[in-house]
Amino acid sequence: MQLTYSQDGSLSLKAKQTTVVVDGEFKIGDLKLPGPGEYEAGGVFAEIQPDIAHFHLEEMVIVYLEHSKRSVTEAELEHLENVDVLMVAIDSAAKDELQTVTKLIKEIDPKVVVLVGMTDPTAFAKVDGETPEVVTTLKLMPADLPAEGRTVYLLTV
Repeated sequence: MQLTYSQDGSLSLKAKQTTVVVDGEFKIGDLKLPGPGEYEAGGVFAEIQPDIAHFHLEEMVIVYLEHSKRSVTEAELEHLENVDVLMVAIDSAAKDELQTVTKLIKEIDPKVVVLVGMTDPTAFAKVDGETPEVVTTLKLMPADLPAEGRTVYLLTV
């Protein structure tokens, strides 16, 4: 799977069989997902809720959090077990927002975190203590996932 973030703010997850696009809406290939619900297309299973998308593709569980300013409920957290890749849209480098993001990351406990929408990796490092690796394209396969710990990336244009 290959992740890219474009100038217009859209996020693409290119898999072998199809591409998932997140740009305010969710699309799997040519299929525009109309709203909350469960969908399956092009080898991708998707569960869409307000602000949260849960994708199963290429033997990985990928979660996208659209608004990092809100907390995740206990019921949502239970549903977010065994997350391989957590993608978080960040609107600003404000300390309070980054603290909320850090709390979400620790609660969800993914193997890989992909931050999108921010430009300064040091702002995240000041809150979390770990400087994200800055990438313009991120290629991930199940074998690339860390066995222990967590890897953090900042996906930029």
